[in-house]
Amino acid sequence: MTKNRRYFLISEIFFYEFTKQVGLVRKPAERKEKKLKHKDASMIEFLRKNAEFADIANLALFQGNPVIKPEHLSELDTAELIHIMEINSSVKKSEPVQRYRDVLKYVKLNENERYHVRLIIGSEAQSEVHYAMPVRNMLYDSLNYAAQVNKLAVANHKNKIYSNSKEFLSGITKDDRLIPVVTIVVFFGNEPWDGPLSLHQMLNLDGIPEHIIEKIPDYNIILISPNSLKEQDLEKMTSTARLVLGAIKHSTDKKNFLSYIEQNKKVLEHFPVYAAAVINEFCNLKLVKNGSKKESEVVDMSHCVMDFKAECIQEGIEMMIKNALSKGHTPEEIVDFIGVSLEEVLAVQEKLLQEEQKLEMSK
Repeated sequence: MTKNRRYFLISEIFFYEFTKQVGLVRKPAERKEKKLKHKDASMIEFLRKNAEFADIANLALFQGNPVIKPEHLSELDTAELIHIMEINSSVKKSEPVQRYRDVLKYVKLNENERYHVRLIIGSEAQSEVHYAMPVRNMLYDSLNYAAQVNKLAVANHKNKIYSNSKEFLSGITKDDRLIPVVTIVVFFGNEPWDGPLSLHQMLNLDGIPEHIIEKIPDYNIILISPNSLKEQDLEKMTSTARLVLGAIKHSTDKKNFLSYIEQNKKVLEHFPVYAAAVINEFCNLKLVKNGSKKESEVVDMSHCVMDFKAECIQEGIEMMIKNALSKGHTPEEIVDFIGVSLEEVLAVQEKLLQEEQKLEMSK
């Protein structure tokens, strides 16, 4: 074996060290040292709410039918722990490495039906597409399954319930079963997701016969993306997730965004601050909140939306003035047929001159 070659050892499954290089794992200390960006922090806080989590999980897994309810959810530790085995000619040692999911919840619908529903928003996938997401999710889920196997093995060893050598070597009994794990990717950008949706889409399969491709394990991701959501999908949602995802969906066009906000104005007048923070970050509003942040606090978003509307109107006026100036009209003529003050026209004219000067200097 090559000196200093490393593998991730997870229940006799090996993951090459490239996963470290693409940011899929990191040492435990990094979580404490790295501060979350505003977008990341607002998204994680939002998704930790049981009502919003249940809404998104139902949309992803049950076509929007309210199968999972907030009271079915309990939060789990978001850290996944693995060990890197460092092997060289003189020493063998293992180094613990952790990867943190953003949100991790356990769902128990009834005594006979249990699911592990995972909702993950990777730091790099909150507002940008992550092009390694199938591999990322496959690693997350494998880590969880490995942890479940290890937990069973510890309990089985402690209770000495093995009935034969095969069970002893496996760590689990023939009748032991694992809890299913599902990872849901929520993309909060307003553009279409153009990344791979499966492991096969990441592979170079040129020249490989179809019957061989069929034998290569695939791994699909479950994606929720505002851009691809239909209005009937949003209508099935009952929490603030409906308005948050809807606002992001319509934010590509200012006119549509303002129309959507106007339709939901009454709800937005008393909107939970954790949900308002998401719309504020991802729709580029200028929401200013005073006072301490409380769990039950609400904010009136209608004011910041009105400011946004005023900005849109002002941008439209400036565009009209620029077009008129480019066609050779004088400031006085523009004042007459647009109905703005001479000061406004001259200010836009000055801005245009400065832009032209910067353009000339850059050549």
